[in-house]
Amino acid sequence: MRIYRCILFYLFFTSFHSIQAQVIADFETPALTPALSQGGAEVRANPDKTGNPSNYAAYYQKASGNWNALYITFANDQSVGTNDRLTFKMYNSTVGRVYVKVDDGSTVLLESWTPEYNFQPAAGVWTQCSLDITKLKGQTFNKLEINASVDNTAVANVYLDDFKLSNSLSPNGEPILVLSVSSTQITAGQSVHFDASAS
Repeated sequence: MRIYRCILFYLFFTSFHSIQAQVIADFETPALTPALSQGGAEVRANPDKTGNPSNYAAYYQKASGNWNALYITFANDQSVGTNDRLTFKMYNSTVGRVYVKVDDGSTVLLESWTPEYNFQPAAGVWTQCSLDITKLKGQTFNKLEINASVDNTAVANVYLDDFKLSNSLSPNGEPILVLSVSSTQITAGQSVHFDASAS
């Protein structure tokens, strides 16, 4: 009898707390507007809806000099789950590098250039920034420190928006389908049962 090799489908169906992209701050409603501090930080009208249709965004003025950050503090812990990316949009009046710290209280969990040292968003346009947070899977955090225009000492007007946790395999929260070949052999006509209980 003809032997078939069974292909098992492992469906990692999206769930809000794991695979699905999760917006943690968009500044449109009180629920998604964490506390802002430093540099006259406040929520302001979006300065340019080209590239970002939001009505509002976080704003701070980077003072003259270097390493002037905006601090974003969440009222509740943010769960990373199985996500491996933190993304956000930036609109800046000057050009410079972007450096981000992810904190749990006073403990720095992760800090890095976003996404790399040589990345410098253009001035006057909304640009998406991405931080690899793979090391934080399964952890929680409650504060972000965003340093804009690093190594540019000019005063800068900086807008930030749409902070989101996502998985690089499914940036928009689509279901992930992983295929693997099983060593189990079945015969023609035999029933096969798929276990999707973990989906």
